[in-house]
Amino acid sequence: MLEKWQCHHCEKGFLLIEEQAKGISVHCPFCGETGKHLEAVTGQNPDEDLESEMGCLWPGYNSLDKACYLMSSGQITKEEANDHIRAIMRGEKPDMQK
Repeated sequence: MLEKWQCHHCEKGFLLIEEQAKGISVHCPFCGETGKHLEAVTGQNPDEDLESEMGCLWPGYNSLDKACYLMSSGQITKEEANDHIRAIMRGEKPDMQK
């Protein structure tokens, strides 16, 4: 679930995944402010599937991140990573079960 946060110091807003924001000191990605100048101002409707609608704009781990991680850790070759990335760009969901 997404939450929109507002920084009252620099007056900019940003999105966080609600579950990841719990128990951490949230800071503004624009000005670095923390504490009383930040607040969650609205949340996502639980009936909406924004993750699939937002695609690569979804603020979380995605298929491109996974392909890069698998390649950098030596679990797949550069060619296999490129094949995965090309499949993602075609709108397909590559099988990355490694």
